[in-house]
This record gives sequence, structure tokens and C-alpha cells, in this order.
Amino acid sequence: MKLSETGKQSVLSSEVKSDEESLEFDVVKEENMLLKDEMNFLKGKLIEITETEESLFKLEKECALLNASLRELECTSTSAQSDVLKLGPLQQDAWWEKVENLEDLLDSTANQVEHASLTLDGYRDFQDKVDKLKASLGTTNVSEFCLYLVDILQQRVKSVEERFQACNHEMHSQIELYEHSIVEFHGTLSKLINESEKKSMEHYAEGMPSEFWSRISLLIDGWSLEKKISINDASMLREMAWKRDNRLREAYLSSRGMEERELIDSFLKMALPGTSSGLHIVHIAAEMAPVAKVGGLADVISGLGKALQKKGHLVEIILPKYDCMQHNQINNLKVLDVVVKSYFEGNMFANKIWTGTVEGLPVYFIEPQHPGKFFWRAQYYGEHDDFKRFSYFSRVALELLYQSGKKVDIIHCHDWQTAFVVRFK
Repeated sequence: MKLSETGKQSVLSSEVKSDEESLEFDVVKEENMLLKDEMNFLKGKLIEITETEESLFKLEKECALLNASLRELECTSTSAQSDVLKLGPLQQDAWWEKVENLEDLLDSTANQVEHASLTLDGYRDFQDKVDKLKASLGTTNVSEFCLYLVDILQQRVKSVEERFQACNHEMHSQIELYEHSIVEFHGTLSKLINESEKKSMEHYAEGMPSEFWSRISLLIDGWSLEKKISINDASMLREMAWKRDNRLREAYLSSRGMEERELIDSFLKMALPGTSSGLHIVHIAAEMAPVAKVGGLADVISGLGKALQKKGHLVEIILPKYDCMQHNQINNLKVLDVVVKSYFEGNMFANKIWTGTVEGLPVYFIEPQHPGKFFWRAQYYGEHDDFKRFSYFSRVALELLYQSGKKVDIIHCHDWQTAFVVRFK
């Protein structure tokens, strides 16, 4: 009987112990579940921290772009100041004040960029503190730390973003205002430069009348040779240029931006017949200083031409177009859109006609398209076929005068090279 009671007590003791172990297991299991939930919550908050760091990187990148825009604006300001220096002294005084205002605007924009940079620096310091807090994660209650960290991060990120957006908006407003001012400034600057160039051209026309009127004369002759105006119209316009009629000058100076046809029409409206007080003199020569000089003949052509021009005569000069002549001494050198053909040794040969002014005198340059390349010899005289070269040139010179329809009073032939003109004429 005693043995039976002892067995019962042993069974009861085993059941109690088993219940206690089951209860402890449930408690541990519940704690593990809570720990797992807290770890998942922590992972979510760490993801938010990572996203915040990415947002910071974007803010830094945008700040760098704004700094680049600022540097570009500084370069534009420097360029604008350089353009201002091209203006006259009076115009510079009128625009320095505007340039200073633009510089103040640029300084204000720079301050905004600096403010944004300081804000980002403060945010980096805060990130260092966050890193230190992460390091102490193992010794701190997980749930409390996450809640504390997330709350601080959200507050600071929101504050930084609001401040940066406000700074960014202000900066873009300043940049737009600055760019608008630059565009307006350059527009006005261009107008002033154009006006200055126009006044300079007018002064040039008044200060160097020979050069200017020679250019007008060559322009008219080019139109005549290219069949753009009739011979009679060319003669009347040439008469006006000869007399230095101010109406032609005004029409030419106001022709900026005009098509050639419009300029021709404006000239033809003023073409009126008249009588000249001087002579129309054409010099045909092989030399002319300073473009093609060998000896004293070149100086005679230039000196005599200018002296006759000052006395009121219409003076023109015809030269060969040497490959070795001083092209830099010729103003407004251009080829006419016309081919003058000439008969020589049983064949017809084409010739290009170039025009330009030399020391105020209108000059025609003849470039033969002959296979003998008469004036492509790297020298003026001394060739074995000089006779053929200059007899060919003399004939083309006469053909040029004939096709242009000019009524020349005097043809002045210089030296043996142009003696053939008398025979051909």
C-alpha cells in the first residue's frame, strides 16, 4: 500500500515538472517572436536611413550643378565686360552702372549657393552622429533606439529639404533675372556697336574720299560688265560717282542688309544725265606701286593717277594679275561674275576680271585663262615669251573697255609692255 502511494507522488511530481517546462518554452517562444518583430522593424528603419542618404546625395549633386551654373554666369559677366571695352569712352560710362548692378546680382546668387553648401555641411555632421549611434546599436534597446533615430531623421531631413528648396527657388529666380539682364544688355550693346560701325564708316567715307568713290566706281562697272545694268545707266551712275554725288554715298551707307538688287534699284532711281567737268582717263600698265613694283614706272602710275584724281578727273588703271604681286596692298579685292573673251593667235580665250582699290585708285586686274599661264611665273619680267605675254594683256585690256561700254577720253599706255594697245586700237 505504501509503495502504491509513493508511485502516485512520483507521477504527480513528473506532471508538474512537465507543465513548468512547457510554460517556460512558451515564454521563450513568445520572446523570440517579439525579438523577430523588433528586428524586422529595425530593418525597415535602416532602409529609410539608406533612402535618406540617397536623398542627401541628390541634394549634393544639385548643389554642384548650381555651382557650375554660377561659374558659367561669372564667365558670361566677364565676356560682357570685355564687350563693353569695345565701345567708346562715353558709351562705356553709360553702361558701367548696369554692369555693376549685374555684378551685385551675381554676388547675391553666390551667397545663396554658399548658404546651400553650409546647410549640406551641417547635414553631413548630422550623418556622422547617426553613424556613431549605429555603432552603439548592440548596447541599446532596439525598439527605443529605432523610434528615437527615425524621429530625429525625419525632422532633420524635412528641415534640410525645406531650407534647400527655398534656397534653390531663390537661386533660380536670381539666375533667371541675371540671364534676362544679360540678354537685354547684349542686345543694347549690339545696337551701339552697329551704330558705332556706321558712324565709323561715314567718317571713313568723308576722311578718305578717293578710296570710297573708287569703290563705288568699281561697283558700278562690275554691274555693267555682269549685265545687271545697262551701259547708259552705268554711264550716268559713273558720272555721279565722278562728281562725288552725296546721294550715292547715302544710298551706299544705308545699304547694310540689302540684297544687291535692292541696292542697284536705289542707285538707278538717282541716275540722271549730266555733264562732267573732268576727263575719263584709263592707265594701262605692267606695274603700279605698291602692288607690283620693279622700277620707277610703278611709282609714276600711282603718283600720276592720284594727282589727276585730285584735279577732278575720273582715273582708272588696268594691270595684269600677277601671282607674285602684293595682294595685301589691295583693298576690297574681288572677282567679277563675268568672263571677258579675247582673240589671240587664231583662238578665243577667256579671262577673269578682278577689281580692287590701291591707295584710293580703282584698279582692274586681268587674269588670263590661257594655257601658257602668262602671269603665273613668280616674277614680273624676264621671261622668254614677254612679247606674247604683254601683247595678250594689251588686247584683253581693250576688250574690257569695249565690253564695259565706257566712253574714255584718254587711254594712257605706259612703256613698251602696253605699246600694242595703240596697234590693236
